[in-house]
Amino acid sequence: MKTVVAMLVTFTVLFGVTLSLQAETTSTEKLAKETLQHVSQGSAAYLKRDYKQAIHLYSQALELEKREPTLEKNIWRVVV
Repeated sequence: MKTVVAMLVTFTVLFGVTLSLQAETTSTEKLAKETLQHVSQGSAAYLKRDYKQAIHLYSQALELEKREPTLEKNIWRVVV
């Protein structure tokens, strides 16, 4: 469980940095912020064992940021 928590925290930080670096315009920055918010909320739901909500939030993040394969992996971690 500690490993999962560490991985989720690391992912959230790294994903946030990646999105920040990619943000070029105001609309892109808004999209990145929204995506990161969904990822953070999804991680919190996962830690609370609210897997249905975690999948929903990760799916929303994936819809906003389709170029990020890690988001899809997060969904599969919850499902499996």
